[in-house]
Amino acid sequence: MFGWFVVVELSAWTAITSGHMARRRAKRQRLPGRCWALACIMTGWVCSLYAGLVMLMAVGVVAGFALLFEALH
Repeated sequence: MFGWFVVVELSAWTAITSGHMARRRAKRQRLPGRCWALACIMTGWVCSLYAGLVMLMAVGVVAGFALLFEALH
């Protein structure tokens, strides 16, 4: 589970960083593709937020089970 989170987060931050770099380069050199760069940035943020929410949910479920088992003993 943690490996999945790391892979998704690294991919998302790579997409965000490269999207910002591409957008800046396209603006300076008047190249096409600014919309694709923005799509890359937005996709990176969505993936990062999704992975964060899934990780929080998984930690919450594990913590809930730990409290439940502790209360039963």
